[in-house]
Amino acid sequence: MSVYKRGDKGVSYMNFTVNGVRVFKSTGKFTKKEAKQVEALERHKMMSEASLTPQERAAKMQLLDAIDMVYEARWKYIRDSERTLSRAKSITTLIGNIPLSEVNGDAIAQLKNKLEKKKVEPATINRYLANLKTVLNHHEQSIRHIKLRKEKKGRIRVISKLEEQNVLTLLRSTIHT
Repeated sequence: MSVYKRGDKGVSYMNFTVNGVRVFKSTGKFTKKEAKQVEALERHKMMSEASLTPQERAAKMQLLDAIDMVYEARWKYIRDSERTLSRAKSITTLIGNIPLSEVNGDAIAQLKNKLEKKKVEPATINRYLANLKTVLNHHEQSIRHIKLRKEKKGRIRVISKLEEQNVLTLLRSTIHT
């Protein structure tokens, strides 16, 4: 029997298996008719998800859930894991907690525009985009629509007067020898 009453309160529970996955939980309903409807919806949902490929299943996943999975699988033990996780989660505040299938060119453009309005440097925008690419790549979603920005070549360092004198002295001594 897949639907039955359990406990003193008379709440109905459902118990069934779809493709080797057992579902045993409360329906939250007190009448058998309502409980059977909840069970039928749950069974239909399980059967439709069973026919999906892993990529299709991941495409339905919310961005925040996908980020949490990538954190556990890839970022948890890296040196800067907390900052990486924080940056990735802030993407959801900028473009919303959307399904992975909706992370497309428009969502990327929206993310870039919002970061530019905050006067964020191109290198920082690239860190956000790189985190997003990692999440999408981990869940085998397309990343071809994510293009990184051009970054500056690096930092410009100005040497002190003492360093300048040391370099000149070194150069003069190598030329005269």
